[in-house]
Amino acid sequence: MQTSIESQHLSDTEKRMYSRDEVAQHTQDGDVWVIIERDVYDLSQFLQDHPGGSKILLGVAGQDATKKFKKYHRMGILSKYNERLLIGRLEESTRRSGSSLRSSIFAVFRRSET
Repeated sequence: MQTSIESQHLSDTEKRMYSRDEVAQHTQDGDVWVIIERDVYDLSQFLQDHPGGSKILLGVAGQDATKKFKKYHRMGILSKYNERLLIGRLEESTRRSGSSLRSSIFAVFRRSET
């Protein structure tokens, strides 16, 4: 019996890399992915098991849920679910650095002054 790569436990060296755009495509009931601390989780089969209900997970589906996750959970809780839910990592090229964001905002202001 063959299983898909996403349902298998992946070691750190085998984790697939995903872009923010790829994660953002998984926002429907039964197809929910989130990013937590640059790790990508497929929560599709966890929706009904989530103690806070599926509505909360659907609200962050396809997004970086790190801030909201940390608000209500200890980071250690993820180790309980990693084998079942962790499917990969966020690509480095999709990282949003605060300094580059600030630089681009200032560039817009500088252009509008000229």
